[in-house]
Amino acid sequence: MKFDPKSKKEIEDMILIPAGQYVIKIIKAFERNNSYSGESEINLTMNILNDNYTKPLFDSLSGKGTKIKKLRSFCEAAHLMDSYDSHQLTPEQCVGKILKANVKKRGEWTNPAGQTIEATNYIDSYSSHENISQESMKEDDLPF
Repeated sequence: MKFDPKSKKEIEDMILIPAGQYVIKIIKAFERNNSYSGESEINLTMNILNDNYTKPLFDSLSGKGTKIKKLRSFCEAAHLMDSYDSHQLTPEQCVGKILKANVKKRGEWTNPAGQTIEATNYIDSYSSHENISQESMKEDDLPF
């Protein structure tokens, strides 16, 4: 077999997307208990709607500790502040939402258990997208 060898950095650049803001659509969401903390969280799968990226992004939302900041930004952007204020968000409420995700890149790192974690993209926060499609909004969200 013949191939062109790549450095670790070249492979990272092929797999990861550049840091920045991307318009995304939540295509799948499910609730589970985090295997590390045991806390309930909602795991999200999303597609990037702009640019030429076909790789899905993944995120999790949690109401514990400092993660509450990202959960609040998600609820504000997705017009789900009623759910946030009532202390209850369901996966079904997340699916179909179109938002902007602030994507960052984290280089290789070592977790508290001493395991080396490969470089990855992660979502720092969410914001609303000006042109949210009407299909992603519920009737109660409409301004009239």
